[in-house]
Amino acid sequence: MPDAPDPLAPVSVADDFTFFGSGWGHGIGLSQYGTLGLARKGWGATKIVKHYYTGVAVTKKAPPEPSIRVGLVQAQSKVTLTAVGGPFTFVLQKGKVIATVPAGKTRHVSIVGGKYEITTGTGKVVGDKVWGGKKNDLFAKRNGSRIWVADWGHHIGRGKVAFNITSDTLADVVGSMPVESYVKGVAEVPNSWHKVALRTQAIVARSFAYWRLAVAPRSGCSCDILSTTSDQAYIGHDKETAEQGDRWVDAVNNTKRKVVRHNGNYVYTPYSSSSGGHTEAIQKVWPAASSAAWLKAVCDPEDDVPENPNTTWEETFTAGAVTSALKPYTGDIGTVEKFKDYSRGKSGRVTTVKVVGGQGSKVVDGWDIRTGLGLNDSRFYVNKNFNITGRIRTKYDAIDCKPGKSVSKKISVGGGRYQRFKKGRIYVNDGADTVTWMRGKVLNKYLDVGGHTSDLGLPVKYVGLANGAKGVFDGGEIVCNPGCTVTYD
Repeated sequence: MPDAPDPLAPVSVADDFTFFGSGWGHGIGLSQYGTLGLARKGWGATKIVKHYYTGVAVTKKAPPEPSIRVGLVQAQSKVTLTAVGGPFTFVLQKGKVIATVPAGKTRHVSIVGGKYEITTGTGKVVGDKVWGGKKNDLFAKRNGSRIWVADWGHHIGRGKVAFNITSDTLADVVGSMPVESYVKGVAEVPNSWHKVALRTQAIVARSFAYWRLAVAPRSGCSCDILSTTSDQAYIGHDKETAEQGDRWVDAVNNTKRKVVRHNGNYVYTPYSSSSGGHTEAIQKVWPAASSAAWLKAVCDPEDDVPENPNTTWEETFTAGAVTSALKPYTGDIGTVEKFKDYSRGKSGRVTTVKVVGGQGSKVVDGWDIRTGLGLNDSRFYVNKNFNITGRIRTKYDAIDCKPGKSVSKKISVGGGRYQRFKKGRIYVNDGADTVTWMRGKVLNKYLDVGGHTSDLGLPVKYVGLANGAKGVFDGGEIVCNPGCTVTYD
């Protein structure tokens, strides 16, 4: 039989717990480092999108709404705006022009009694009165300028700044602009990246915005979408004025109105920094999430690019630290002693695991383990390093993750090493300078006769045949066609 998945038996009670993992983020949908690798490999933006989002179409569509409201800061009692590169004008929703702010000048907007009070840098109240109210909101409109929103920490260089009073003393501040202008301010990948990676990111970021507008607008923020990574990192005009910002603008313009749809519908297009080599189906990461046919687990064969700092990682915690960090999810089970009974997705991410303490146990979602301990990803192993690295990782990627999840650490043997997977083993033969995926009947027979300790030695290659397969080894061959015979040199 092929190697069965390791049961991941509980670790022994230990003073410390080391978490070995790979990837950064939730691992659902597009992987940004994986996209960079695929772009370098020669893939086009549409092909990359379709790889990460199963069964989707990429087509040009006008936005569901002509503009999008981006939540910059919420529940503010006072906000500071500065005119940069030109003036801006305060205007009320009903058309009243209050004042024009010259370039280089700053104004403070405070919420007083459910109205807007505007003061200069010296404290003078503009117009000696308060303005507008809940049904007559305030806008700061650019006149060929940028507006520095100090409380947000970035510039608005497209669209306008809008205020929305939420109480007698508080208001939300949003940027209102066309969707294409919004996408030019999304800062999710470096401007220096491969142009195809930038175009791919632009398509996905635009798709996310369309989904927010048409399907799931934000609530509680006077906005359609947040400027934080709760949605997408948006930094306004600072993205365009950053080094090589023109390359990002070109990517947005090149993909204008291109979006992802599934069965004709705008859909949620999550993405993360690194999948660690394999993405995951959404409900295997967030069990309570709605099913999404386009968010399946897929191999991410180019995620292991040199720039990726999270190809693999490890974190060590004392038992006391683990107990304290996980208590909100486990309750009072005493000092954590071990983890057992893992449930994993196709990528190896932990769906659930039983956390055992000195006074009880609790089944906890893998995402909650990640959150509680501040891990990079829920694709982790405890006190066992099952990460796929080196030449074995290169082979694994080249065969499109076909061996499945790793079920053992890398094991050194005379003349090489191997690692076990759900479907077979990958062997590195240093003498022959080969890396071979052994599986099925050939692997079964190989193990039956003693594997690498037998006179066959280590594998050199695996060859598929019309009715079976052949394994070539340092010291002979195994042919299964369909019965298996062993020949020694």
